[in-house]
Parts: sequence; C-alpha cells; structure tokens
Amino acid sequence: MPVARTLSSLQIYDILGNLIPGTTFLILLATLIEVENYLGQTNSSLLVATFIILGFVIGHVIQSIASSLNGTPRLFGLFVAEIRETEPYDPEGTLENLPDEMRSWLGLKRADLSDLRITDVEEEFWPMAQSHFGLSDDFADHGRLMQLVLSYLETVSATRALRFQSIHTFHRSMWGMWFLSFFAVLLVAIGDSLNLIVARSWLVLVSVALGSLFGIRIFGQRKEKFNQKVVEYAIVDFYTEQVSQ
Repeated sequence: MPVARTLSSLQIYDILGNLIPGTTFLILLATLIEVENYLGQTNSSLLVATFIILGFVIGHVIQSIASSLNGTPRLFGLFVAEIRETEPYDPEGTLENLPDEMRSWLGLKRADLSDLRITDVEEEFWPMAQSHFGLSDDFADHGRLMQLVLSYLETVSATRALRFQSIHTFHRSMWGMWFLSFFAVLLVAIGDSLNLIVARSWLVLVSVALGSLFGIRIFGQRKEKFNQKVVEYAIVDFYTEQVSQ
C-alpha cells in the first residue's frame, strides 16, 4: 500500500518528533469538533493518506513551536564551560516573568548544571574532543561542538545518546502539542459560542482542556529528564569510543 511504503521510508526521528505529535493533535481536533459533518463522502484511502500527510506537516509546526517555547539549548554549553572554567553562555528561557513555580509546572524551567554528574570521565571530555576535532584553545561555540559530537556518534556503534535525543525530541514535541491543544479548546469553545463551528459537547471541551494541562505537566518534566540524558550519554559514548581506539 502507498501509505505503508510512506511510513516505512520515515526515520524514527521523523515518527517520534513529527508524525506522532501531529497526528495526535489531529485526533484531538476530531474529538473536539464534529468533523464528520464537513468530510462528506470521502474515499477512505485518500482520507488516511491526507491524515498522515497533514499530521506530518502539523508535526513540523508543533516541533517549531515547542523549540521556541523551550528556548535556546544551554545544558551542554553550561557543562563544557564548567569543565573548561570559562564564562558560560546561559541564555534566558521563555516567559521569564512568570513565577518560578508556574514556569516549573509548565515545563519552562530547564534542567540545570547541578543535574549532571561531573566525574573523571566528564573532566576528560574537552581534551579528547579538542584533540579529535582539531579545535583551538579559544574555541567557544559549544553548540557547534555538540553537533560535532552527535555527528561523530552517528558513525560509531555507541548510539544511546542518539536514541535519547530522539526520545527528548518526542517529549518536547508532545509538550508543545499539548500547549497547542489547550489553545485549540479555547478557539473551538469561542467558535461554538459564535455558531461558527459545532463542538461535540462542553464536557468534551473541558475534558480535553484538563487533559492538555496534564500533558503539559508530564511531558514538560520528561523532556528535561531526557535532555539531561542526551548530554550525559553524548559525553559517555564519546569517551567510550575514544578510549577504545
């Protein structure tokens, strides 16, 4: 089937980071609105193909929104700056004016350096990376260094960091999807009140809104947990490969 061939061509990153969040949002939208009133007599194969394509496209939008909400990556840079004893690049997150408790609840408070263990393995990371990639003593773009490390790990057998990166992206995208879902509930409620669209029921709207808040909370915590895992295992996997050579 064409749909099966399309799915088989996708990478795990595409499925976790884009397809699942996008299609989940479409399912939630169909839960909120009586979409069957707008579909008419549609070929089922065409409907499934459209659903997957739309889900994939919306998934990219969701990932972009989630990335913006999450703010500039910082944990790996903080770590490298700590072991090099240089000035850390620590950009502010989003919605910094919100109370800390609310930011933490919404998943806007990101993992900190204190969440990482720094042992002899971590202390050896910078000298190894500097030697392997031929970096100068004053190299300061730690974001680029993270890209170099992950690109290197794609060529070796150590893949735990890459797996954790895919899971982190999934959690971050799902976190953004639940934000979008919550605002979709508000828009559907307004549209139903103005007789522009037909919502299924107020019970469904309230249930999805509460579920969205729960999803924001859970996936906000998980994305930070796996962001920490990505950094930890990028270092460990790189170290393991270097000492085995």
